Amino acid sequence: MTQKSWTTELVNDTRRPVDVYDLDGTVIVRLEAGMRFEIESVSPYTAHARWSKCTWREDGTISFVTRTNWTEPERGKWTIEMLNKDGGAVEYRQCGDQRVALPRNVPVIVSVPLTSDLIMFRSLTIAKRRIMVKSDAGDGLLVHKWITGDERTPRPDSELKALAKIIDELGKK
Repeated sequence: MTQKSWTTELVNDTRRPVDVYDLDGTVIVRLEAGMRFEIESVSPYTAHARWSKCTWREDGTISFVTRTNWTEPERGKWTIEMLNKDGGAVEYRQCGDQRVALPRNVPVIVSVPLTSDLIMFRSLTIAKRRIMVKSDAGDGLLVHKWITGDERTPRPDSELKALAKIIDELGKK
């Protein structure tokens, strides 16, 4: 029996090197400016298996070409989609016992155990937002400050009710 694998072309269309990360935070490859590289994923759960091509652009975005006939692997009933929109090159979040690396601008889907604090959320985005704070000058003025934090999108009420029922049943055992 042959093992299935997925090849992804990585393209750096920027003028600077780009590190390409896997879900555990290890650097798969460092792409120099203008470099093209192919990686092969032997598991559909890797960071880049779902795409046939990923291109890093000069404006900081990444374009993804979804693989033809791709179906997401089975991750269980409860998953969360996470995106590091404005954080560092790679940010980490804990999802149950799993420490998940979130490379900037790469969407990541992981299963969520029922015991995780993230179970109530459908998605999590690391994003910057502007808040008003008192000026450090002591002049009583308010100034704007940018902070980076997690924006969490809750699950719909129907999913939350089903989830509460499952957790209640588990608590009775």
